[in-house]
Amino acid sequence: MERKIYNDLLKWKKTIKKPLMIYGSRQIGKTFSVLEFAKRNYKNYVYFNLENNIDLVSLIRREKNPERLITKLSAIAGETILKDDTLIILDNVNDIYVVKTIKLFATVDNSYPIIMITRRKDSLSKFKGEELTFKAMYPMDFEEFLVNSDQKQLVAFIKDSYSNGTPMPFHQVALDLYNDYLETGGYPEVIDNYLRKTDSSKL
Repeated sequence: MERKIYNDLLKWKKTIKKPLMIYGSRQIGKTFSVLEFAKRNYKNYVYFNLENNIDLVSLIRREKNPERLITKLSAIAGETILKDDTLIILDNVNDIYVVKTIKLFATVDNSYPIIMITRRKDSLSKFKGEELTFKAMYPMDFEEFLVNSDQKQLVAFIKDSYSNGTPMPFHQVALDLYNDYLETGGYPEVIDNYLRKTDSSKL
């Protein structure tokens, strides 16, 4: 699925070397989007889910040397972590001491791109600092819904009508699709099921 955050991730890769923290609610596509970004833009990636993984959380918390941590993560993943070419993904990051360790990568010559994912918006005040970059992610909006529904032309009509204050072609079609979108709640999995059913009904 095409998501707007993909372009934000590209900008981060090209211009920012600090670790990135993506935050947002459950089930909105954070992990899926980051994994898709990793597959398209890096030679390889390593993924670690910290939820209920006490041993891994403990390891990251106590290791204060970035190079030693990379060596240990490589061993756990069974994958060589390459400078600049391997994206390190830490999912379900909810421990402030884990974040403090990852912040160290911004204080050295950082050649290891790292993305952390969290749903703990209430903890962001503890996480914030100049050593990290932050990006909020939200459920799919109506434009993303239309793009993934193969309705890019309708998106153009809506934008043109809004900019110029003119009547919009296929207004009722847009309203019907908007009602469908509202029923999905903007959740990618629900939208994916909706699109599959829509495609199958055309057969």
